[in-house]
Amino acid sequence: MNDLADTIVRIQHGETELYATVIDRFQDMAVGYAYATLHDMEMAKDVAQEAFISAYYSIEKLRDPAAFPGWFQRIVHTRIHRTTRRRQPSLVPLELTETLASPEVELHDHVMRQQRHREILEAIESLPDAQREIIALFYIGEYSQAEISEFLSIPVSTVKMRLYHARQRLKERTIHMIEQNLTQQRPSKDATFQQDVTDTLALLQERPKDRVDDYPGTVDLQELWGVPETQSNTRLWEDQKGQMVGFAMIDPTYSQLTFEIKHGSGYSQIGNEMITWGEKALQKAGASAIRTNCLDDNQDRIALLTQQGFEAEPFINMHLERSLSEPIPKPQLPPGYTIQHVAGEEDVQRMVELHRAAFGTQNMTVDYRLAMMRTSEYDPTLDLVVVSPEGLWVAFCMASISEEENRQTGQKIGWLDPLGTHPNYQQRGLAKALLSTGLRMLKDRGMGLAGTNTSRSNVAMRQTAMSVGFAVKSQTTWYKRELG
Repeated sequence: MNDLADTIVRIQHGETELYATVIDRFQDMAVGYAYATLHDMEMAKDVAQEAFISAYYSIEKLRDPAAFPGWFQRIVHTRIHRTTRRRQPSLVPLELTETLASPEVELHDHVMRQQRHREILEAIESLPDAQREIIALFYIGEYSQAEISEFLSIPVSTVKMRLYHARQRLKERTIHMIEQNLTQQRPSKDATFQQDVTDTLALLQERPKDRVDDYPGTVDLQELWGVPETQSNTRLWEDQKGQMVGFAMIDPTYSQLTFEIKHGSGYSQIGNEMITWGEKALQKAGASAIRTNCLDDNQDRIALLTQQGFEAEPFINMHLERSLSEPIPKPQLPPGYTIQHVAGEEDVQRMVELHRAAFGTQNMTVDYRLAMMRTSEYDPTLDLVVVSPEGLWVAFCMASISEEENRQTGQKIGWLDPLGTHPNYQQRGLAKALLSTGLRMLKDRGMGLAGTNTSRSNVAMRQTAMSVGFAVKSQTTWYKRELG
């Protein structure tokens, strides 16, 4: 077994600190591959970081450790595809805008930098896709043709041929400019890229065991990061040594602030800073209030929110749980109804429409549903829908298993959430049938516990869950403060 395969096996067996070496080895590769399509280095770095996080959380599913390069390339490709679906108009690179604003830099230098940047982009864009990938990978990290071959899952001879034809198309001066530009911008020139990824992963891993399932969990974060607006609405906190100690993000749609603080850090001080930042960011977005949530047994956060003038709202989320060792009711559907699973992303629009109808809101979006379907834990065979005799989708339930959270807690728990029924098809036992089916599927996958969530005001859902054996385990209360 080669060194890489041995490292992957050790990571899969719990030596997660070794993942930093994997990031170090493939960071330039991932960024170069993304840059070949996106033509934007910062966006390429964001995509690569998302891919490393996604790969980390699904690495236990990799059956052949030696196949990691090609497997990881497919994850990067998926992230690129998601980004290109929602590309924004091209912007002047940040470093150029900063230079333009600086009175210390001559206009001539600025114009020359813009010209070189434009020439490089035009040269790269002039190449066919396959040649563009090879050029970016070959020059950004000085990867060998064999390494590029392994990453792209193509023969070395094909790499050589594409590299040869790409060089034939480009002028010698242009090749030198591309090499110099990519080399200067590759993430391995400093430890920032790797540190951001590993610190983000470590932040949730360092939670005490009784806080592992707090919101946001690992899958929640993947969903949130999968939405384009999240990146611009997120801020990271670092200590004096440059180590990440927390992050905060806002959602203007719900006037919501979500934040995480590293265990053992200055909770009150950092929390106050995050709330102040969230307040200003939400005000700028037009919100009139700031809202956040907290488990009822999280005394530190309750004290922080109370000190900051937040007041508890009547809206409460209830977390229910049941053992899968107990008998599971047999699913019972009305005649002509069937339970199927989602085929893939081509079904996303139908799922969004059903979700909106079931909850009577427009809150679910295509972007967020796609983000849910692109997490490392997502399994389409666990994404269930009830189909009516007329062929309509009338109820849904997404089952999921977070291997990372289970590894941290030592539990084997799966989740049945979200769950909903179209208002025209309620009171027919569809939700109960979905829950029973989901329970059986989770048990078949080796889970010992099942969890679900609902609001305290949704009495019908709570009663349905209890009818198949669920009981309330904990509650999350929402807190709110008006913005002056």
